[in-house]
Amino acid sequence: MKLIKAEPYVVRIPQGERGNSFFFLVRLLTDEGIYGWGETALGGALNDIHKVFPCLITESFEHFVKGNSPFDPMSTS
Repeated sequence: MKLIKAEPYVVRIPQGERGNSFFFLVRLLTDEGIYGWGETALGGALNDIHKVFPCLITESFEHFVKGNSPFDPMSTS
């Protein structure tokens, strides 16, 4: 089984809620049709990260993770 795609999601929450205004999620897909979800906490440390998050995830996945086993993400293709 190999990882084939990363789908980044930026979810905006209404102002006035606890925490930040955005949730950052990633769905990873495998060549066998299995997928999993992950969440990252970026906090308020990076201004406007919601604008570049999708590109950051997509580019990082393509360069470092694509083709690896989901059970050993540090392996090389």
